[in-house]
Amino acid sequence: MSTVSENLRKQFARFQASEADKGNFVDQKDLAALLELTPGFVSHLMTGKNPLSLTRALQLATIFGCSVADLSPQLGEELAANAKGINLQDQTAYKTVGLVVGDVVDFFNTIKEGKAVKLGDFMHWPFPHSNATYAVTVVDKRMEPVIPAGSIAIIDTELQEQAGKVSALLINGQFILAESLGNGVFQIANDAFPVKSYELGDDDLHLGRMIGQQVAH
Repeated sequence: MSTVSENLRKQFARFQASEADKGNFVDQKDLAALLELTPGFVSHLMTGKNPLSLTRALQLATIFGCSVADLSPQLGEELAANAKGINLQDQTAYKTVGLVVGDVVDFFNTIKEGKAVKLGDFMHWPFPHSNATYAVTVVDKRMEPVIPAGSIAIIDTELQEQAGKVSALLINGQFILAESLGNGVFQIANDAFPVKSYELGDDDLHLGRMIGQQVAH
């Protein structure tokens, strides 16, 4: 995958070639003048020493005649999010979420204790979510029909239970996904659990709400 600086150099070279066909020869000093920046700043943009902001990407895209996504896919997604009215300061849309590896129960117990956790990997989740959102692989059929085995559940731990929505729970030391009936009562549809309607006890934990899933095929 190309880096932002590589994309910048590529689009600048394309712009230079286009201008040369018109008899105009443009270098980085000329580009700096168009942007009202110093040549040194532009040079650092091209080498990746200076980060590319969304505002600067919009300016460069206009000059180069390309899209913001051509310069930075991430900034392109942020621009799309802004166009949809998503407040990117309040929601971390279009960012990665931590993929939980190892023992899921131990992982969430550690979080609830306020301790730091180690994440083995990350995955992209292009929808609004908090910074405390995690991806959990469902390894068996005990969560069906809520989510098929082998799928990934996206859990936002900052969201409280909501009637009609699926929550992630720790019940008797087991990680469970169940639909909230309201007031701490949850419906567990899988036959592996004899009790279909369960009220959270003092030793149980509401981990967060499932905001999406990546279904295994």
